[in-house]
Amino acid sequence: MIAGLSVARWAPYLLILLVIPAVVAIWSWRSGTDADEAGLTVRALLGSRRIPWSDVAGLVTDDRGTVSAQLNSGRAVPLPAVGRADLPRVVEAAGTEINPR
Repeated sequence: MIAGLSVARWAPYLLILLVIPAVVAIWSWRSGTDADEAGLTVRALLGSRRIPWSDVAGLVTDDRGTVSAQLNSGRAVPLPAVGRADLPRVVEAAGTEINPR
């Protein structure tokens, strides 16, 4: 952002470029997944989604180690900031039996 400010002094129309690092900073601060006894809360840049454990059929990992919640409807919801190593803590937070796959 400091470099962007110095460039914007010479070309004020480039001030719009300062929006990009601001959006990335807000996204990285806001996005994530919370797990508790009631369910999962998946947060993104502009909103969040609450998923009760009764809607979760299992937790699925892919080859890259990212985790998704497989819903009873067949849809998969990616869980931001949750990796394969975090699965035991997510299951523990559920306080019930979840099928990690």
